[in-house]
Amino acid sequence: MSYGKMKLDKTMQINQNAEVKCYYQKTSYGFRHVAEYHNNYRLVATAKATYYNRTWESYEYESVLIKLKDKIRDNKLLPENEIIELEQFIKDPQRPIDDWNSSPLKAIGMIAKLGDIMTDNQSESNSFKKRMLNTQPGIDFPDDFDNLPEEEKSNRLNKALEVLK
Repeated sequence: MSYGKMKLDKTMQINQNAEVKCYYQKTSYGFRHVAEYHNNYRLVATAKATYYNRTWESYEYESVLIKLKDKIRDNKLLPENEIIELEQFIKDPQRPIDDWNSSPLKAIGMIAKLGDIMTDNQSESNSFKKRMLNTQPGIDFPDDFDNLPEEEKSNRLNKALEVLK
């Protein structure tokens, strides 16, 4: 009995030739993460981690990535230098873990920043940035935001956009 379709959640680029695809699936008892390691578009290995409640990982998919790396190493599916590269990728908390498809806020942030280039003045730029940010549910502006001086609007909008990087 299937409780949820497996959904591709993240694609993580390890290097020019290798990537890890991370999937999420609801189950009758919680949820599971599945990771697939692809090298030159060839599936090398898969691993899964099952959770009965919320996971307390340093970052999402950490446990399943470690299992995947161990499986690859134990079965000698890749040369040691590529396993070390994967290991370093897993350990590095600054690595890019999101692609544009899984992080719409990053894309919105980049587009909103174009307001500085595409508009003629600070008022138009602020208006453009606010419109872009308003496309995302859950982003709310104070009721009196439009009454603020343009300099203050710009300052607040730019700080909000910094968070989206």
